[in-house]
Amino acid sequence: MKNKKLFLLIIFIFCLILSSLGAYFTNYQAQATLALQQIDTSHRFIPFKLPFTAHDKKQFQQIIISLNESANETNLNYMEKHYYEGYPIKDGKPDYNKSLQKQNFYVYKLDQTQFLGNFGALGSNKQKYSYTYPLLSGYQVTIQPLAQALHARKNFEGVFFLETLEQEKYSHFIKLLDKKLSQRFKTHYALSDYQVTQTTQLLLPSFEVDPNLKTIINYLIVFIVVSLLVYLLLEWSKLRLYKLNGHSFTRSFLAIAIKPLGVILLAFSYDLWLVFQGLDLSELLSQQLLVFGLAFSGAYLLMLGMYCISLDELKERYFSSILFLLLGGAKLLLLVTLINSLAPVGNIVIDSYELLKQDTNPKLKDYAEIFPSVIGSDAVNSFDNYEDLKNIYKLADKQGALLFDDTGSSYIQPPDVPRELADISININYLKAYPLYDVNNKKIKLDPRSKQTILVFPITKKNLVAKRLQQERNISKISRKYGVKVMYSDPRYNNNFKNIVTGKNIANEIIHVIPPGNIRPKINDPILNILSGFEHDRLLFALKGTTLAKLKQQWDPILTKYNLSDNAPQFIRYDHGASERLKIELGDIFAYSSSQGLLLLTIISLSFYCLLSFFNKNVYNIGLKNTLGYSRLRNYWPYWCFLLFQYSLTPLFYTDVYLSKTIYFTLDGLFFVLEFFILNLFISYLESEAKKNVK
Repeated sequence: MKNKKLFLLIIFIFCLILSSLGAYFTNYQAQATLALQQIDTSHRFIPFKLPFTAHDKKQFQQIIISLNESANETNLNYMEKHYYEGYPIKDGKPDYNKSLQKQNFYVYKLDQTQFLGNFGALGSNKQKYSYTYPLLSGYQVTIQPLAQALHARKNFEGVFFLETLEQEKYSHFIKLLDKKLSQRFKTHYALSDYQVTQTTQLLLPSFEVDPNLKTIINYLIVFIVVSLLVYLLLEWSKLRLYKLNGHSFTRSFLAIAIKPLGVILLAFSYDLWLVFQGLDLSELLSQQLLVFGLAFSGAYLLMLGMYCISLDELKERYFSSILFLLLGGAKLLLLVTLINSLAPVGNIVIDSYELLKQDTNPKLKDYAEIFPSVIGSDAVNSFDNYEDLKNIYKLADKQGALLFDDTGSSYIQPPDVPRELADISININYLKAYPLYDVNNKKIKLDPRSKQTILVFPITKKNLVAKRLQQERNISKISRKYGVKVMYSDPRYNNNFKNIVTGKNIANEIIHVIPPGNIRPKINDPILNILSGFEHDRLLFALKGTTLAKLKQQWDPILTKYNLSDNAPQFIRYDHGASERLKIELGDIFAYSSSQGLLLLTIISLSFYCLLSFFNKNVYNIGLKNTLGYSRLRNYWPYWCFLLFQYSLTPLFYTDVYLSKTIYFTLDGLFFVLEFFILNLFISYLESEAKKNVK
């Protein structure tokens, strides 16, 4: 009786959770749609961008003056949108538990724009409009006069919108603007340089409901249906009595199934209450009806089968055995799903742990890095931001920073990449920290003013030189213009030439040395892979005894000058990179926990039924063997064999080559131990209840 009440309570609670999550999901989508509609500018504005970005407030002020003059002469209104995406800063550090998306609109003539109509604010007279959305955590929209854009603004990246849809007026405005900018900045651009050609340049927010939410909802549905079926199986003895007393199937079905099905309907009535509160949940109600229909159909078919074979001992035994195996198979599939879904999380944890172990080089504590790199007002990439990154690198290089990029090394690149192209990029500062010796055991020294491409080949790879030189001439303008300088090292003399991060000896790698004079002003060979957002960035800033706070204070004005301060929320010690990444990844692990917990509950409930079925069939033999002193392992050996057989089959479903076999099999073993322990507790409970009934 207790088991049945427990299953009824479980069904009610999880149906209520399903209703709540469904309501949240529906409302989240509604708010996301509203938010995108409100910032939609396509019905009243033509977007445009500036062909260059201001690096300080003075330049930005001159740009605004040019825009205002052009707007006045054409009698048009315009606005600028400044976007920020990243983490809130708390006590100087990013708060990884939250995220921010801010859409800030600065309107030239705020009282005249039709844009306020998107928010239902036409005719109002405020100096600032601010909108937040309860379910879109961290998302905010502000609308204020353009004059506010000059106050407390560190970053001057943004996109502009001209309030007209007439192409002639737009062209006239852009020509006037270009003329005024040319006068003030001695530049000239084509009309096409002002055009927004990609959707990403509109700086639109992205709203994505928790990707685990749909998974949770699906698992909840499975769990509810399984709990319902298990409840009905526990009522088999009552069904036999009904049939024995001449009750029809319909009468028997209603007598037994009315309670669990009524509980499901009661829980789903919560959605009706929400509808009366004014929420549009028509789609959700349809889904709930579908779930109820699925539960009803499953219950009907199961009980029909049970009713047909009731009172026939042989058929009951076959039916029970088949059902036992089917539920065991379902549990196996769910178990494989759970292991596969947790394996990526295991990868994250193990990779992070390995990285933490690798950060043992004492020299790493003398360097810092920018981490994480966030989108900010605009994402950084090595092509579009090449000039800015180049200037940042040059300043860091003068201050003793190291450049180390092993993404092209032979131990990272796949085997199909030609070995002559596999190399490691370093700067001269790195050679000072880790000297490299030539074939005569002399330290390799390079001229920092050199503009040549410098390649150091280990003598063991001398046969690759001709192929690499041919490739350099084919793909590198710098190599064609200034030539390639080839030097040779001897691995025998370079046991201490190591990867500063992992401590791995790299004496057998081709080394591409980049002196300051080789950083070209044009985007011919974009080689700087810095501010990458990885926990081990390629650029290691020298601390030289200073603190991280002072280093940030020193670099903040420089990063602001190149509009990169929004992408670089903090400096961290280089040897703390892996632990900092682990903080971010832990948030993902917690996000997984709810859906995986529900799946685990479903698996355990199936295990409980399978064990309960085995116990009920063998209760007499189990009691007798317990009296004779049989061990639990021996007493339940058929079930333990069945359990072991299930777990031994899971490796057959290992198909994802991107998942570590070690992690997959480790999780398989851990779940076996966990289930074995839980089932032992359940056996103790069943045997205790059986003894009470005997008394």
